Amino acid sequence: MKIKLIAEPESPHVDLVAVHGLCESSSETWTNPQKHKPWLRDPVLFPYHTLRTRVLSFEYDPSRFTIPGRGGTISNGILDLATNLIAELDSHRQANDGAEDAQRPIIFICHGFGGLLVKRALALSWSKTKSGVSHLRAIYISTYGILFMGTPHNGLDETLILNSGIERYPGPSQFMLNLLTGSDTIKEITDLFAPLAKRFAIYNFWEGIEAFFDDQAQKPVYIVDALSAAPVWEQVDKCAIMANHSGMVKFSKKSDAGYTVVYQALEKYIKAAPRVISRRWEQEMERVIAERKQEADDLLQEIPGPPQTQAIDPYINVHYMVHRCSSSYFVGRTGQADKVKELFGDITTNPRSKHKILVIHGLGGSGKTQFSLKYIENNRHRYWGIFWIDCSNESTAEKGFASLGENAQKASSLEAGMHWLSNQSTSWLLVLDNADDPEMDLPRYFPAGGNGHILVTTRNPGVRIHNTVGYLKFQGMDPEEAITLLLKLAYPENEPKFPPAPQNRKIAEGIASELGYLALALTHAGATIRQNIFTLERYLKYYLGHRRNMIRSRSVNSCTDANIISTWEIPFERIASKNSLAHKDAVELIQLFAFMHFDSIPEQLLQRSSDGIRKSTTPLAIYPAILKVKSMWNEDSQIRFRLAMNVLYDHSIIDNDHEKKVCSLHPVVHRWARDRLNDTQQKDWLGCASSILAHSISSNFEMSERKFRKQLLPHISCCISALKDMYGSLPNTIEQATELEKFALVYAENGQWKHAKPLQEKVVKFRVKVLGNQHHSTLQGQRNLANMHWDLFEVQQALQLQSQILRAQWRSRPSIFSWIKYPVNPIHTSYCVALDEFTRTLWLSGQREISRQTGQRAVYGLTKVLGYDDPQSLNAMFNLARTYLHLGEFEKSQELLAQVVQKREHWFGKEHPDTLMARNEQAMISVILKQDLVIAEREISDVLKARKETLGEEHAYTLWSVNDLSKVYCATGRWDEAVKDLQEILPVVARTLGETHVGMIMTKSNLARAYIGCNKWNDARKIIQPLLSEVPSRHPDWFHINHEYINILMHLDETDEAERSCNSVLDNLIRYSTFGLTHPYTLAIAKKLEKIYHTQERYEDSDKLIQRFPSLEKSPHSNENLPSNSDLLPGTTSISTLTNRKIYHSKTF
Repeated sequence: MKIKLIAEPESPHVDLVAVHGLCESSSETWTNPQKHKPWLRDPVLFPYHTLRTRVLSFEYDPSRFTIPGRGGTISNGILDLATNLIAELDSHRQANDGAEDAQRPIIFICHGFGGLLVKRALALSWSKTKSGVSHLRAIYISTYGILFMGTPHNGLDETLILNSGIERYPGPSQFMLNLLTGSDTIKEITDLFAPLAKRFAIYNFWEGIEAFFDDQAQKPVYIVDALSAAPVWEQVDKCAIMANHSGMVKFSKKSDAGYTVVYQALEKYIKAAPRVISRRWEQEMERVIAERKQEADDLLQEIPGPPQTQAIDPYINVHYMVHRCSSSYFVGRTGQADKVKELFGDITTNPRSKHKILVIHGLGGSGKTQFSLKYIENNRHRYWGIFWIDCSNESTAEKGFASLGENAQKASSLEAGMHWLSNQSTSWLLVLDNADDPEMDLPRYFPAGGNGHILVTTRNPGVRIHNTVGYLKFQGMDPEEAITLLLKLAYPENEPKFPPAPQNRKIAEGIASELGYLALALTHAGATIRQNIFTLERYLKYYLGHRRNMIRSRSVNSCTDANIISTWEIPFERIASKNSLAHKDAVELIQLFAFMHFDSIPEQLLQRSSDGIRKSTTPLAIYPAILKVKSMWNEDSQIRFRLAMNVLYDHSIIDNDHEKKVCSLHPVVHRWARDRLNDTQQKDWLGCASSILAHSISSNFEMSERKFRKQLLPHISCCISALKDMYGSLPNTIEQATELEKFALVYAENGQWKHAKPLQEKVVKFRVKVLGNQHHSTLQGQRNLANMHWDLFEVQQALQLQSQILRAQWRSRPSIFSWIKYPVNPIHTSYCVALDEFTRTLWLSGQREISRQTGQRAVYGLTKVLGYDDPQSLNAMFNLARTYLHLGEFEKSQELLAQVVQKREHWFGKEHPDTLMARNEQAMISVILKQDLVIAEREISDVLKARKETLGEEHAYTLWSVNDLSKVYCATGRWDEAVKDLQEILPVVARTLGETHVGMIMTKSNLARAYIGCNKWNDARKIIQPLLSEVPSRHPDWFHINHEYINILMHLDETDEAERSCNSVLDNLIRYSTFGLTHPYTLAIAKKLEKIYHTQERYEDSDKLIQRFPSLEKSPHSNENLPSNSDLLPGTTSISTLTNRKIYHSKTF
């Protein structure tokens, strides 16, 4: 690469720089075969003396880039060329003419690829603003105009590239592939040059005659068509030249096509350039002076002082939540690792410091994830905690943060994990991997506080805007490191004893360059050679052919993907050609994995699904052969599965974590495993994946398998997404409805109601249409949907569905005997279970009298048919006991709860979630009655401890226990302790449940009561007053909040407001018949109003009040201060996360 002098006049005013393309050398490009010198040196065709223009050419060897295996990828090659162009041109101008003449105006004339090179060089020159390299900016400042002669601004046609040199080489070089239309390289050059284009005078020319691209071409084509050579740019001249691509820059006489317009453009630019460039240099000098002055001022303003931050010693790493380790074959990128460490800087203890966010973006397969894994392993000692989050989609990101919360014994939720991390003062590193989705709200996953470093890996360059300390762009590896990696993988037995033979290193250099120096592609290539599928010498030939075919496939998005996929397709085709059982199973497994999430696929999946599939009526033909055997999964099945997995692992198609018993695929490979299948195959394997996922989920949803089901969440989401893309509306079959229902239940079990409910609604709608309202599957689907409404506190929807189910179950009798013996109130199990669930929702809605009636019937029927030990009977007994409790029938409630607790402890254990629920209720009765408070406190404390350990500190039921414990403190006069605990959880409740959630209402109400005990009446009023509008006025609990509020008003002597509140409450109770005229709650409010009248000597009003409420005269005075019932969050037979909903549920305050 060099600058060559073509022609030079005396005292030149302008430099004309010619840059050739890839098809010819510099002398061939500008020289007509009929002449022996370039037309730019011909004084007749280009009078350089008269124009006072020096003619230079930039020369390089194009074969290095066009011949496969010669080295130099486009990602490095064009940048290297551009760097050399500005460096050589700047030094040539300064060496020959001195610094003053180095400001001479420049005009470029470029042929073909030469135009792309000049565009990249000018963008590079523009960026050289720092003092050490600012001399290279002279090329950008001095450039006035550019003549683009057949430059492929939008890239070259695919057919042209793929068919070129097909007789000599199996496929085009990596460099040529990256010149394809729409390639990342073309886009990058366009994006870099676009902001600079208006600064230059530009003339775009395109060829008007077709030509043969090479000797093997069968018909002439436009090498660079008009759309690519002359795109629509503002204020840019353009013109066609009636010559072919090569001939458009070879003038032998003035009458040649295009000569006149080209010469006149050059002449015009040469005359205008000196004045314009002189002014630009004046402006540049002013900019440099101002910039240097600002730097000096900044230095002067830096006043030494005590350090605000203090570097800390290395930590003992406590938390290391990383899903896998780095590859043992990882090499290189030490420079980037040092750069990351430098950008993050010292780990400090400054509490005011903000997060340091560093972004690594680059091509898929460039090694971003492996680099990050290696970096955290090498720097583990620097951080108290390191946390890895898969951000490939929202579901996996939320699951990752939920795992953080769960690991910290908080709630298993995104908010809990984020809050916990935000409040850690010790240093941590958070890796957000695969944050590629441009629609993802990435800042949502940046913790609000904490002493943290955040490392983001992404293929999306737009993510760079989130960095606070810098970003790195990953493309190919360093060439030497790439060659070392390839040989290390291909010949592991030689490492580290024997260095590779020189000829092997030369061959590896060619392979590495064609793979774009991409780490993942090199890994697959090394595995192919290691497995003796192809030798090192033969690999490149076969690879080039495969890559050409891959690019022709519409499913391949880019040449980068083609590089990776081709290296994967070669070993996969070899695996598919083998007849052994292990190889056949391996092919089927990878096709199955293609429709799950690419990361952490559980190895237990097939084993857990095998029994269900064996019993299923679905044809076995849709399943992998390993699942078609009639016997149960046994040791032989496991060995067979392991052999198939080993085949995939040995060929580097999957990563296998033996400790966690999961496997993973690279995202690019995962996508290709799906895209390589035709439409029919995709439909079959998607159905297979969905069925296997569903069959791996037990219909009984045993607690022991809950952790496994949670593992399935990203795979369920991936599968559902693919089903929607393929079918549009879901479900389409009865079997598919069954599968989707299981997926919905897994979502619900993990508190993902926004995913669960819509899915279950579709299942119910389909079953009603296909099976009818009375079918047992329809009814079961409606039950599940009603439970989802219940947990979302959508009470009316739940009641409506459960009413339908009750009617259907009432009509659906097990026998004629049931109609004869129980014509009105049947007792068959399905009816009584529905009645129990209806009881629970009636309690939730505040309809407690009806809830008592239905609950008694449910208990009677279930205990008569199933006995008292059956879990369904115990559920009904528990729900009835809770209704009794809220109706003030404490003895009945105590009696039932004692039985439930005793039997659940016996069958389930003391710390089963359902047992904890019953134990808590039983203890709260003692608190209400102020009996055995020491025992009650111990019991509630035990429940709280168990819930913290099993559910986490921020789970809704744990917060419930904190509220209940605060009531014990209040009952024993320890008001300050109650205030302290409730104040501590208030922000937790706000964050996890929301300001308007019933849990927040409960907590604030209890806190208000504790404030009253501390004589902080104004604080109590401030916190309870907003609650008056939060609870529906028809709900019984609206009374309890108002009762407390009236107490506060009367204590503060705000009798007018207290009187208005009393009248409002009494009117409301009568209007909605919430309580009767003689009910103690009604009389308690009336008694307060009577007291106000007596205090103000308003005896006439008092008499009218007694006439309105005759029982008031007989009512004891103590009724005005009723004991508060317990504040109980709803209990379910299976613990479920409470979500933020404004709908209020049955609580008494």
